[in-house]
This record gives sequence, C-alpha cells and structure tokens, in this order.
Amino acid sequence: MFANVIFYMVLGTFSFALEPMVTQAETKCPALEEKKIKVEGYISKKFKKDRKKIAKEFIKMGDTRTALRVFPMGNASDVVAVGRCVPAYIARHVLSTAIKYTGGVGSLVVQDFVYGHW
Repeated sequence: MFANVIFYMVLGTFSFALEPMVTQAETKCPALEEKKIKVEGYISKKFKKDRKKIAKEFIKMGDTRTALRVFPMGNASDVVAVGRCVPAYIARHVLSTAIKYTGGVGSLVVQDFVYGHW
C-alpha cells in the first residue's frame, strides 16, 4: 500500500515537471501568387440583387476567389472563420464587409478547425 502511494506521488510529480508535447501539423503558407485566398459565405436575402457587386468588392482586393450564396431566410449567420494563412489586410476587409452585408459578426471560429486559406 505504502509503495503504491509513493509510486503515484513520484508519477504525479514527474507528470507536472515534464512539458506536454503536443504534436500539431504545421500549415506552411505558400505565397498568395501560388494559392489565392478563398472567400466563401452567405449574404442576407435583402442583398440578393447586389451579390455580384459584393463579389467584385472581394475580388478587387486581389489574391482572392469568392463563392457567395444568398441565405434563404432572414439574416445570415454571424459566425466568421479566418484561416491562419490569410493576411491581415484581407481578413480585415472580409470582416468589415461581413458586418456590412450580413447582420454583424457575433463570433470567430478557432483557426484549427478551418483550412489555412479560407
């Protein structure tokens, strides 16, 4: 019994002393010339007629490709995801445009759940 207690105390001490080794796949971000940033999402139904204009707004940023759909009812979702390979200036533009054409941004998705170029 006493040997078990000592064993578990030593094991517990070592488990806190050792650094956790989390293995995570590193996403190498190729240059924007090689792989464009994908902008995909839904816009509110009231902006249905302006869909092409909104897509051009994203395209004029450069280095992006778009796939916009009209949300079938009410306002679109307020969830936005930005991949880790997306440059800050494109992410800012996407977020400000999402606020303008959806109904606002309520939350951001953790980058680990999203492909790097989305």
